[in-house]
Amino acid sequence: MSCSIKLNKLFLLSLMLVSVIPIFSHLDYAQTQASNDPYEYALPQGGFEYIEVQTNQTSAVVYASLSNVSVTVDLMTQNQFMLFNTTGSQHYLYQQNSSVVLNAALLNSGVYYLVIYSPYQPVGFNLTSQVIPLSLVNSTQFAEEEVQVPAHGYTSILLHLSTEGSPFSLLLEGLSNQSVYFSLWNGSTVFNSTPVTATLNFTSLTFGYNLHLSPGVYYLNITNPHSSTATAFFYYKITPSYVNPYLTDLTRVPGQLPMGIASYGVVNSSRITTYALNFSEVAGYFNFSSLSAYNPNGSSFNVSDYSSSLQLNAVLYDNGSVYWPQDVLMFITNYSVVILHDNVFNMTTDNATLTNSSITSPEGFVTGTGHNAYYGNYKNPIALSYKFPFAGYLLMKVVNRNSGPVVSFGLLVFENGSPVREMFWFDNVSIRAPSDASFVVNGTEYTPAGIFYPLGSFYDAELVLGGGANGENTNFTSLKGELGLFYVKGGNLVAFPSYYTFGADTAESTSNVHVTDNGVVYVSEGKLNPSPLSSINVDDYPPLSYNPPAPVKEPNTSSATSTISQSSVEPTSSTQPAVGTASSTLSSSQSTSQSGSSSLTDLGAIVGVSLVVTVILGVIIERRRKRS
Repeated sequence: MSCSIKLNKLFLLSLMLVSVIPIFSHLDYAQTQASNDPYEYALPQGGFEYIEVQTNQTSAVVYASLSNVSVTVDLMTQNQFMLFNTTGSQHYLYQQNSSVVLNAALLNSGVYYLVIYSPYQPVGFNLTSQVIPLSLVNSTQFAEEEVQVPAHGYTSILLHLSTEGSPFSLLLEGLSNQSVYFSLWNGSTVFNSTPVTATLNFTSLTFGYNLHLSPGVYYLNITNPHSSTATAFFYYKITPSYVNPYLTDLTRVPGQLPMGIASYGVVNSSRITTYALNFSEVAGYFNFSSLSAYNPNGSSFNVSDYSSSLQLNAVLYDNGSVYWPQDVLMFITNYSVVILHDNVFNMTTDNATLTNSSITSPEGFVTGTGHNAYYGNYKNPIALSYKFPFAGYLLMKVVNRNSGPVVSFGLLVFENGSPVREMFWFDNVSIRAPSDASFVVNGTEYTPAGIFYPLGSFYDAELVLGGGANGENTNFTSLKGELGLFYVKGGNLVAFPSYYTFGADTAESTSNVHVTDNGVVYVSEGKLNPSPLSSINVDDYPPLSYNPPAPVKEPNTSSATSTISQSSVEPTSSTQPAVGTASSTLSSSQSTSQSGSSSLTDLGAIVGVSLVVTVILGVIIERRRKRS
């Protein structure tokens, strides 16, 4: 059995064990009872019986006894049992005195003994146990860890910082190889268990302690009262009343946020309420009449000093796996050039990864290793020149297939200095995974976080402005525009029930974007104002009409791993876009011009931009969600 300890399963098993008749390999004092007696065995006064427990690896022992009078049940090491058997002196790992005993403990490999002892009177009893091998793995998806607690000392663990966001329920489960105290502290002790080897709750007949707590910073303390080191394994789950978008400030430089429009699944009015939505397509509207940015330290982020980005970010959930796709317009504002870029990250666990066999596209590849691995369209990105007004929709769409979900990244442009109608589906990314994927906005939980991160991300959707890439913070020297964020149902735009003026999952940010709304969301340079927004009016936005992405063929599984090579190599000059001709930038992407003139200009007319674009695209653009 692997941990995720699943201690509730152990508890249910132990309940079943009470009714199981034990089979002793010996009978010392115990005698079998008559067939009509509810107790299988009997002990005279002063008698004892035992079960030998052998473990070849770290295991959980679950044991139970049922008797007609109170008895003593001890869990002993081999040396403790030999001493008791020869002298009657009782030393033990754990002792209980009751007519109903139910417990579990963590055991290292070795020989142990469960001893039932009746010092004062005859007794009828049942005694049984079950040994369950465990693989104690420090989890990167749940808050779960093995710790060594020093003799006469304690170990302190900071709970995930989601405890600061709202009132919450806490489920705490633990096992140890000798009795320890489990306690919670947030300036004072708010909960303290008795010394236990397992977190049994006899009141609710569950394995674990269920607590309802107020917002704050909490520590789990495990205290060892013994003279030898204790091994303890714990698991906890925090269930917030609602997610709190402002917790993003805990992992950011003050005064720096991605600004625009975002939906977190939380309605912040006179009474905070939550909602959850699943959808297959998300759309982000933009209309800029001016946009320029400057950060004198852009080179330290491997971006132009004049770069900025508009990002459509959402969370994709697929049968327990969590991905984070981004549809990005990367602006080089001093040259009026925008690069169409996309990324996909794996957020399933702290150390979740992607490989060139788990996610594929002819437009890009996975770079990085381990939990730093992510996908980007680094083979054939599109570079466009733009003029004001510059308006359109960023689009992300997921389609489920037998081999896994396909995420399509698109840009619909209907103004570029003059009216146009141009649709770019510039990347179709196939994820090799169970295929039941949808975008999710959920105001009741955070994305998975294990022992390496203090806080998960949000199940949100965002259309936000920030730095160009790599966590850059930028300042906008001029900005005037409109934004809108919608999910798409039946080809129609649908407003989210609530919005905020800032994003949280991306690392890029700005220090001077101000957001207002009046049926439409407006952005301009000014003081940051992180706050809820009023509802937006879908009728005030252009309708969504476009040609859908071309179908992606089911892959040939036998050749899947050879689709892309050089998994951790930065793009070379041969993989950068040719900026001299329009056709080269569109060679592997689908583009349709529905009406008007093309907005993809002859890039030969902006040869002076070539070096800048080439340098930027030659750098792996790492647009990470913000985590400390």
